[in-house]
Amino acid sequence: MPRISQWGVEVDVDIDVDVAEFYSDCSDKEKKELAQYLVEDGFIPGYSEEVGQDNLMDETYKEALNKLYSKRTYLTLEEEQFLINLANKY
Repeated sequence: MPRISQWGVEVDVDIDVDVAEFYSDCSDKEKKELAQYLVEDGFIPGYSEEVGQDNLMDETYKEALNKLYSKRTYLTLEEEQFLINLANKY
């Protein structure tokens, strides 16, 4: 909670901020900066240090999914159903 000190008196201040309104008022630069804070504080795990860029694990994962998609006619019905069930789980 922020503290304001004026004329030698400290006062606790409770500020109610509408997060959606705050976010919509931010510029793209401010949104990227906010996203970087969330990454640094661990609220967005798995992202690289540079917001918006995939890390090696993300790239490997996307390549694997694209390969499965391009070869889906070669999958057995059980394999295809497994992937569909896995996707529907999330």
